Amino acid sequence: MKKIIFSFGILFTALCGHAQVPTGTQTAGIKVGTYFGGTYKAYISSSSSIEGTVGLDWGLNNIGVIANYYMIQTDVYEEWDNLEWYGGFGGQVWLGNASSIGPNATVGLEYYFDDAPFTLFTDFSMYIGFGKYSGFIPQFGVGARKTF
Repeated sequence: MKKIIFSFGILFTALCGHAQVPTGTQTAGIKVGTYFGGTYKAYISSSSSIEGTVGLDWGLNNIGVIANYYMIQTDVYEEWDNLEWYGGFGGQVWLGNASSIGPNATVGLEYYFDDAPFTLFTDFSMYIGFGKYSGFIPQFGVGARKTF
């Protein structure tokens, strides 16, 4: 398993080496999907970022803390210069009625506007939970972030 994760990391790094950071190096906003909550993303280089999210499930029974590292690629579609895709990995901790902890892998798309200080994004994650709520758990979300 470690070899597979390492191989995907090398592949994403090779593919994302020439990406560029959009205007502004930090964003904060909301995310809605499998869970809802607040999200913060910081670009740490021209081809990578980190994201942290604090979310609640829809039953308001569990609170989760999610942290991810993303590798970024901006060459998605030639006519949409501001569209980027990203992929990465991280971990999640959920506390409440169905407590669990585990790793996740994420892929997504983000569009940032030249004229307005915000971005729109969508992503999909596969979370492997260990605890009271165990197993492979697919997650998705859409959201908006203000750029600053």
